[in-house]
Amino acid sequence: MQQISVLKGLRKHLGVSGSHYVAVAGGRASLPCGVPIAEANISLILWYKGDSGVPVYTVDARKGALKGARHFPAASLKGRTRFQLAHPRPALDIDPVTEEDADEYKCRVDYRRSRTVTRTLTLAVIGQLLCTLLC
Repeated sequence: MQQISVLKGLRKHLGVSGSHYVAVAGGRASLPCGVPIAEANISLILWYKGDSGVPVYTVDARKGALKGARHFPAASLKGRTRFQLAHPRPALDIDPVTEEDADEYKCRVDYRRSRTVTRTLTLAVIGQLLCTLLC
């Protein structure tokens, strides 16, 4: 629990808020998509990392309901990620986080009968050495 309060303190000290998230290497990050996710209205949810035009995680509901959608993590994140629809705020979970995961992420939601919505957020990762000193 002390680690969480230290991270909150670091976020405040660094001016990190809103669409900026901080995680400790080896820990877990939960990146909320932050856009309305109406069960019957979603066809695709795509997560992008950095400037890559290739998604690092895809939820494909084009052939059915969102609850039965197929999940496709990129090879670099396979076994460490899952898009959680059951969260109070649907989120991409990364566990364990590595220092290489630090970057800008984009969550794109394609609706069946509405405009596509994209949200950008930033993940900063604190190395384990720094956490050993501060956490």
